[in-house]
Amino acid sequence: MIQLDREQKKVQKPSDLIVLRYDGIYFKKHESGFYFVLRFYEDGIVCGGYINSNPKNACVLFNPRTANHGHSLYSIAEDSVTFSFVLDEGFIDYNCSSSGKKLNCDILSTITKRNMKWEYKFVKF
Repeated sequence: MIQLDREQKKVQKPSDLIVLRYDGIYFKKHESGFYFVLRFYEDGIVCGGYINSNPKNACVLFNPRTANHGHSLYSIAEDSVTFSFVLDEGFIDYNCSSSGKKLNCDILSTITKRNMKWEYKFVKF
């Protein structure tokens, strides 16, 4: 499906509809005070986890070669980014749309047995 962007007057291919940022992290503050964080890399890896400090401090912590968080491969298709974190307790599936500054995710967790809709905000390092 090709979509016309009426403001820019140009045709966008489906892969151009998703804007992911690689120069920082996406975060969501939980009511408990923790931050859930996602970091995307250009080579197709996404890392995720939670921290209890300011998300700007987490940028260097989320390295795909460390094992203190979840990591997965993401795929971009049409207007969504999808990935899954597989943990000992179960899995967490993400289906997200992104404009660059925000990441809107439908999340299915077999760990908590819940479906959630979360909005992650972006912070640049």
